[in-house]
Amino acid sequence: MSTYLTILGFNSAIPTINSSPTAQLLEIEERHFLIDCGEGTQVQLRKAKARFSKINHIFISHLHGDHCFGLPGLIASFRLLGRDIPLHVYGPKGIKKNAGNHFSDHRNTPAALKWFIMSWIRIILKRSMKTAG
Repeated sequence: MSTYLTILGFNSAIPTINSSPTAQLLEIEERHFLIDCGEGTQVQLRKAKARFSKINHIFISHLHGDHCFGLPGLIASFRLLGRDIPLHVYGPKGIKKNAGNHFSDHRNTPAALKWFIMSWIRIILKRSMKTAG
């Protein structure tokens, strides 16, 4: 099982030339998960040569801007790219209102956008661990 974590941004409340707000891309086999989506995440995804079409699940840890301000733009880009594959967005109470307000006109919303409200987020990966010994 191949697993990769790409840190797209961390430790920055605002994007600068040398740092980007929080976002991580977790790749497990052929599944791609975006964890947080700070401003500038699309640019960082392109720099990392990540394929946008592979991201089907986005997890937002909390509603501070450095963790979610990139989400409306990313969703809009998916729409512009003609995405019709389901996109699942998981986040705390208020995530749909926070990011979804940009898509109040259904013509601007990707066809298969699904919101999931969670009080906490946990990803459990089952993997047999071999110990050196």
